[in-house]
Amino acid sequence: MRTAYRFGWSGIPAAKANFHFFSDGVLFGSLGTVGTARLLWPLDATFTSNLNPRTGLPLHFYLREEYRALQRFTTIDFFPEKARVIRLEFPEPKKPEKTRTLKIPGLHDLHSALHHVRSAPLRSRDSLSMIVCPGQTAYLATVRVGARKTIEVPAGARRAIRLDLTLGKIEKNGSISAVKKFRRATGWMSDDKDRLLLRLEGEVFIGKVYCELESTDFKEDASR
Repeated sequence: MRTAYRFGWSGIPAAKANFHFFSDGVLFGSLGTVGTARLLWPLDATFTSNLNPRTGLPLHFYLREEYRALQRFTTIDFFPEKARVIRLEFPEPKKPEKTRTLKIPGLHDLHSALHHVRSAPLRSRDSLSMIVCPGQTAYLATVRVGARKTIEVPAGARRAIRLDLTLGKIEKNGSISAVKKFRRATGWMSDDKDRLLLRLEGEVFIGKVYCELESTDFKEDASR
């Protein structure tokens, strides 16, 4: 499956992204800022996520980010009881970041977290919790299932399930603290067998942001 999304920031088009999902648990993605947002914050990125098709948990994640004067490379290897995070930057910062180990079992990356939600029954008022590691920090993510209704996105009108998201940062001592740059978020997932993420909107430190589905295309797996 191929999907394309567009992102906005306080009503301004900000970025576009393309994702290619394979049935063996591999995801390729690319994204970049556009328009006015690119003048303020030029970014191009590519990433790969590999899942264990039997457990649905991540095996490996790789992200390359290119900014105006900086390149950043993040690699995460997932194990049953921990994850090892390596981040490199060029030019190298004055205080190079070291390898970090998160000793938390059952960690998800964003790709596996999405599939975990897609595979749940998603009955009204259900609640799902998981620990997600999108980079160097782990978060407790809680998804609460809300009402169903039809919504309109660029890809068309679809019957959708409302999903409200809250996050808590997991500190080194195991305690959970508030995420200062994140306030709240709401997602809409298609209420059908595809369970596509249709729209995601949130309030963060820079204002209101959103992403929405532009197109989707289902094909047989091609060689990579």
